[in-house]
Amino acid sequence: MLILKTDGTLEPLGLKWTGESRFELLPPTRENKESVYADGEIDFGTELETGEMELHCVSDEGLTKAEITALKAALVGQLNSLRSYNMLIFESDSDKALYVRLARRPEITDYPGWLEVALALKYKPFWVSADEQNHVGSGTVANKGTVEAPLIVEVSGPVSNPVVFVGDESLEYAGELNDDDVLYIDTGKKTVKLNSDNALGNYNGAFPLLAPGGTKVKYEAVPQTQSVDLGGVYDGKTNNAVFRWRHCWI
Repeated sequence: MLILKTDGTLEPLGLKWTGESRFELLPPTRENKESVYADGEIDFGTELETGEMELHCVSDEGLTKAEITALKAALVGQLNSLRSYNMLIFESDSDKALYVRLARRPEITDYPGWLEVALALKYKPFWVSADEQNHVGSGTVANKGTVEAPLIVEVSGPVSNPVVFVGDESLEYAGELNDDDVLYIDTGKKTVKLNSDNALGNYNGAFPLLAPGGTKVKYEAVPQTQSVDLGGVYDGKTNNAVFRWRHCWI
């Protein structure tokens, strides 16, 4: 996680970002069109794409050569984590975050007594809540954002042929979950895993996103004939479904 603090510090890198930094927090768009032979094009609307920002940062001044060498080594380790998406939080609006990753190799330049670091970051087009939301069992889950949000469903064993309903969509898994098994359904990535193994072959269902507002969810276990309403009680093991998401905004 990166935090841009109001005093200009970029944590945990311990650098100060400068006025040369460039923020484009309105993501670029592209027209989504499909050609239909000689009849022209069908316009399916506009899609948001990943955007890019540039952070120009500097270290403290007056560093010794040994301190510069140590700082560079520490930065390399910290920046490696940005090869995949991490959260970037602005302290001035700390309830929301962007997912960012390195767009290309960072530029680290040595000067007498200090370092300059240029980071090009690619970001996903939606803001998300900094805190992950969760709901256990049947009920209503609420996306308090303005656009659809991905959902992660976790079902814990022991259970046979679990079925989860998200609104009008059913998410069905054919198979047995033992005591220590956990089934993960990620509707954003469109993946299904049993523990860490791909389980898409046993899955029959959609990958629904959470619309803004409330969505009813329900968990059932076959061959049980009645819905298992957990009433918010979660013991971490038996016959449980947990729903996880983040509110999502443009």
